[in-house]
Amino acid sequence: MDLDHRDPLTLASVRALLQLGGIHEKAGRPKRALEVMEQALVLDPINEAAAAAVIRLLTGLGRRDEARLRAQHLNAHLASLDLEPTPETQAVLGQLRTRRRS
Repeated sequence: MDLDHRDPLTLASVRALLQLGGIHEKAGRPKRALEVMEQALVLDPINEAAAAAVIRLLTGLGRRDEARLRAQHLNAHLASLDLEPTPETQAVLGQLRTRRRS
């Protein structure tokens, strides 16, 4: 997605939040990681990486209904832009579908 028109400070903040969320996730703090990733989405509601991270974290926390709702919103948004999810996002969405069948 072309983000050249976006505010550079907002983009830098979102990148920093994504990194911080990743640190929390790797340290075994998924709830804190989720809070941070949701902050990134507040700043940039159309950020696919943040949305996918939120979906992944919600799924891991057993909050599958919320994860499915977020996935629906993400898919609808991407479709409205005539975009396909990145391979990373497709993997997250695939895990959500797999876990639903379990």
